[in-house]
Amino acid sequence: MPVTSALLHVAQVAFSAITGYHAYIAITNLQQYEEKTKKAGKYVEEANRQLYRTRTTQGAGAVAVLTTLISAVYLLAAQPSESVRLTLSAADVLLCLAVNRHMRSFWQGSVRAPGVTGYNEALKSTEHIMQQLPLLAGSWVVAFGLGVFKL
Repeated sequence: MPVTSALLHVAQVAFSAITGYHAYIAITNLQQYEEKTKKAGKYVEEANRQLYRTRTTQGAGAVAVLTTLISAVYLLAAQPSESVRLTLSAADVLLCLAVNRHMRSFWQGSVRAPGVTGYNEALKSTEHIMQQLPLLAGSWVVAFGLGVFKL
């Protein structure tokens, strides 16, 4: 594996790990409010919908970040064929962009709630994830380009 590709994958591992940490913070902070939301959902269908969308968007973000982390580690450790490298790079680009769009469709425009520290921290971490996913996608575009041009 060329040094340039190896360095890129090391950076992807670090970047994915940091973003994964933010996904962990967001999910654990949002779980604090899950029981209250379930109770409200018995009376208001919108609460059920919001809980479902919260779970799916946060889960998708965590899966995307974990997938990019695993892909980068795999490409560093296993040094697979060029076709596998290109396929993984392309798949990770698409995954990061699709998940970012999915998350933004729900979270963009969310406002901080005064006095609800856990929720506000979760929102801050979610915003961080939504900022980092396009950057991760960009790093996979670069990895794809390095693979195509064998750099």
